[in-house]
Amino acid sequence: ETARQAVRDGILDMVAMTRAHIADPHLVNKISRGEEKRIRPCVGTQFCQMTKPATCIHNPATAREAKLPHVIAPAAAARKVVIVGGGIAGLEAARVSAERRHSVVLFEATDRLGGQINLAAQFVHRRRLQEIVRWREDELAHLGVDVRLNVLASAADILAEQPDVVLIATGGTPHLYDFAGAELCHSVWDGMRDAARFANRDVL
Repeated sequence: ETARQAVRDGILDMVAMTRAHIADPHLVNKISRGEEKRIRPCVGTQFCQMTKPATCIHNPATAREAKLPHVIAPAAAARKVVIVGGGIAGLEAARVSAERRHSVVLFEATDRLGGQINLAAQFVHRRRLQEIVRWREDELAHLGVDVRLNVLASAADILAEQPDVVLIATGGTPHLYDFAGAELCHSVWDGMRDAARFANRDVL
């Protein structure tokens, strides 16, 4: 918006946005169509500067266009897709499936989409990671994906949808070592979810 206003007001003749186009190569087309809210934003992780060729933490198709095209073609036949897990993998699977014109239901056990990204985004210098979640939430709404929060999906829940395809994207679990008393240990996830609980306590 700032760049467009500067050009419109005659302050500048041209604006270059490198990382913004790495995150979304269709940025200019979306602006011309009045779809600014659908622009996939750069979240500033500098990931593109650390990899060769330059890839993007927010756009898996960047530098992988031969296998993951930016423009997703509709499938030959529409199917019913059920996805279990609303972390980043589940959100992306739901988005791509919907872009292919499939009917998509996404189950998430908690009251919030995003999974581990929500934990990472708690840190001040990583707050913009939340944009990875927000953009996909908006895209799923635009594409008509049926998102169901607070549903710990059982086999019965899944089968009730009569799916053609089921994708399990429930993420991993912290690795706790196999020794006596390991069940008493806390993970980094525990500390990030409830920092006050561990305040002023020793860490081994």
